[in-house]
Amino acid sequence: MAKQNYIELKNVAKTYTDGFTAVSNINLTIEKGSFVTLLGPSGCGKTTILKMLGGFETVTDGTIKVNDLIINDLPPNRRPISTVFQDYALFPNLTVTENIKFGLKLMRVPLEKGKIKDFSGEIIKLKREWKNKADKEIEGLQGDVGKINKKLLRIQSKYDRKPEWAAIKNLRWANYENKVLQLEEAKRNKLKNGEIYLDEKLTPNSTKFDKDYIALKKAFLSKQHIDKEVDIIKRKLSDKIGWISYWQNYTDLQVENYEKKYTTRPISKKEIKARVKDIIEKVGLTGKENKFPSDLSGGMQQRVALARSIVIEPEIILLDEPLSALDAKVRHQMQLELKRLHKELGLTFVLVTHDQEEALSLSTKVVVMSDGKIQQIGTPNEVYDTPTNKWVANFIGKANFFDAKFANNKLIFEGIKFNNTSAALAKQNPSEALLIVRPEDINIVAPTKGFIKGKIAEVIYKGLMYEVRCEWNDQEIQIETTSQIEKGKIVGLTWALDDTYAVAKPKEEANAK
Repeated sequence: MAKQNYIELKNVAKTYTDGFTAVSNINLTIEKGSFVTLLGPSGCGKTTILKMLGGFETVTDGTIKVNDLIINDLPPNRRPISTVFQDYALFPNLTVTENIKFGLKLMRVPLEKGKIKDFSGEIIKLKREWKNKADKEIEGLQGDVGKINKKLLRIQSKYDRKPEWAAIKNLRWANYENKVLQLEEAKRNKLKNGEIYLDEKLTPNSTKFDKDYIALKKAFLSKQHIDKEVDIIKRKLSDKIGWISYWQNYTDLQVENYEKKYTTRPISKKEIKARVKDIIEKVGLTGKENKFPSDLSGGMQQRVALARSIVIEPEIILLDEPLSALDAKVRHQMQLELKRLHKELGLTFVLVTHDQEEALSLSTKVVVMSDGKIQQIGTPNEVYDTPTNKWVANFIGKANFFDAKFANNKLIFEGIKFNNTSAALAKQNPSEALLIVRPEDINIVAPTKGFIKGKIAEVIYKGLMYEVRCEWNDQEIQIETTSQIEKGKIVGLTWALDDTYAVAKPKEEANAK
């Protein structure tokens, strides 16, 4: 039986009021009961996605569904979701037991059928009153929105007075810094130097990139007085639109609260005690019930945070880099604990991390992200063994890249032909490609028996294996081996053809030649 797509993100984007786009065009499905990890470097947008799922950030574009229900406008407390934060967020003045049962005190459970009273007549009258109130509020707010939009258009028209302003009117500080970094990288690639920066003043040696940067900086700084006006008006507009959304849902919210009052009851003290006892045993906190967070280690505090999220019986657990503050040994123990709890509870886990090993060891699906976009979605084996591009291969573990020619679905490297195993590469059919060989897949052999011949530049003992650097044709090759090798030795390097995977060569590298 096919697994149910329980969480769906369709064309989801988040753009802040300063114009910075944190994520764009995110399309992702998450199956019920799976363990999905959003993996990427700092600033790639993974935490933004988690916050939008949890209701702590609004969605600018697109839709988020849980079990076919669009949850874009649902507040966090109405979502079937619980979040474990990076800093634990425990109440320091409450014991372990009190921290865990805190959310249960606010919960309600359905009443037995015989105890539910008939309130149908009363609710018809109240719904009419609530709708009339909401319609009146919406009418007033829509009038305000119309006035604000006219004012916004009037202010924005000032950008058209200068061509250099019109071109960058949506540029704010974060986007500006990103454009400067892109110009700097383009200059660095052009001049083949790792220590190149943009010139602040024009000189006879200034490049086109320097001129573009100086023009960009001048235009950006000169329009900031208009940006301030525009951003203030946009915040007012966003506030009004937010209230319109509230009043559009007002009647439904009131009906829900009214029905809850007459169809549900608070959880009893006996039920709370039983639930807390059960979850304390599950997460390994027995004997710590009366301790305060300050009396616990980081690992134990994280167990409390997990227990507090699980005890309210959510359908989805969001994990925002929950293990990043722990030392290596405790972190590994908690990884095993997370994996056990996921299997035992059968909940849907969504984890955010920048730790590749953590993502590969815990997940059923890994979503690799960079610059606010998804680079690859796949099982841990797929993203490691068959990366979609050079960036993913470089980010997930270690990788060696070798230039190869591509023709007739064959890869040619140093006169040797390799069968292409990548359907994506065959579809792209580039003339140049990159062979990807992991350090652990390379064998050190006699100089005459290798695909290539190199010199051992460095050998580092790592306990279970040696980390070796080998120099070949001005390229540094990484090798991991259990055999000791002498520094300075000339060796041959080979690998099994089945361990070779290839991706298209990035355009900027192909064009640089």
